[in-house]
Amino acid sequence: MTDRAFGRPPATAANQRQAVEQWADGLWRAYERRPWILQVRTRSAPIGPNELEWFEDCVAALTKTGLDHQELVAMATFISFAVRDLARVSHELQPQHSATPRA
Repeated sequence: MTDRAFGRPPATAANQRQAVEQWADGLWRAYERRPWILQVRTRSAPIGPNELEWFEDCVAALTKTGLDHQELVAMATFISFAVRDLARVSHELQPQHSATPRA
């Protein structure tokens, strides 16, 4: 279900830095559109076709860094989890999710 909710990743620029930024922004926007995804526990590598395409696009954007394959996978994993965790915190800090009413 989450794979379908993510949809396909956005097209990214040829420039490495811009490509990674656009990828991360696209992932952030996917979480904004469907914040319930943030509640789904992640226990394994991407397994659905859309999730896998997102991950592969991030790895592809990082290929010019000079990292070896294992480091590319680790960096793509780090970036994807960083975006996910920041999106989760941002979502939880929104007023409608606050445990105490605001004055």
